[in-house]
Amino acid sequence: MEGLDSLGGFHKLMKRHPQALLPLFSPSSEKLTSTKLRSLYTANFKEVGHNDRQDEEDTMYSFECFLQECDGKIIYISFITLTTL
Repeated sequence: MEGLDSLGGFHKLMKRHPQALLPLFSPSSEKLTSTKLRSLYTANFKEVGHNDRQDEEDTMYSFECFLQECDGKIIYISFITLTTL
């Protein structure tokens, strides 16, 4: 799952800790808000000056824009679509 591993090794994390991610991928009556989603991760950027740092910052900026656009709305989006935006 190369695509998911490009998200900070997300696929490997899913395989190692499936129970931790179960609430995210299981049906629930609780709405997943942008605040709740943000609480599920911590961004760890490369050091300033590293070749990848700007790409990482651009990715997080785009993700934050997406979250702000969705905030307060009911959005139906697949995980695959979300990870390929």
